[in-house]
Amino acid sequence: MKYLMYENWTKNRIDAITKRFGVNWLNRSNVLEMGACHGDIGIELMKLGANVTFADARMEHMEEIPNKIGFQPEMICIDNNSDYKLNKKFHIILHMSLLCHIEKWKEDLSRVVQFGDWVILETVVNPNNDQEDMLLPSDEHEYSDFNSNRAYVTEKSIEKELMKLNCSFSKLEVENTNFGWVNRNTMVRHLYMWHDAREPIKQEENGITLITHYRRMWAIKTKGLL
Repeated sequence: MKYLMYENWTKNRIDAITKRFGVNWLNRSNVLEMGACHGDIGIELMKLGANVTFADARMEHMEEIPNKIGFQPEMICIDNNSDYKLNKKFHIILHMSLLCHIEKWKEDLSRVVQFGDWVILETVVNPNNDQEDMLLPSDEHEYSDFNSNRAYVTEKSIEKELMKLNCSFSKLEVENTNFGWVNRNTMVRHLYMWHDAREPIKQEENGITLITHYRRMWAIKTKGLL
């Protein structure tokens, strides 16, 4: 995960979170990072004083977290397509780059809002709000879907579900990333600040695949259903 694009992307999202909540509020907050993988976002919040629990469907992806931070944090295995339960509530749940990998994304949202005062939701969206939501087959990437199809849904659909759950929410401003290498054949960029999606999602240039991820990020205030 040590790509220049990825590190810049991580920084941009952390900046958006700290701008919204402030360092003082994040200090000592209890945070759950879902779909944590190597814990990059949660570890940055730890540096600000947050108490972070890490969760992922693949325990092996979290194995390097203790080596990064020098101690054994709480780590739990959660498949977000399953009917999971948590034994406590958190000030913030980080649900980032995850919803687009969850087939049962509506059910997952309804569970997540029960266990967090706030949810930071960030995901790839279909930029065309006039299109129907769809499920796409897994691309079987190492960090992709876990026994699941991929949800390709619009921001309009996501916000409609949040309103059904009586949540209030606002979009966070996240700086766009430029194209960065994922491997020797593929470059990806992440666009958050867009209005009319005019750039193609996938294109080929000189044998290189260029992929544009249209994304949104929300700060969601829940109703404390737990």
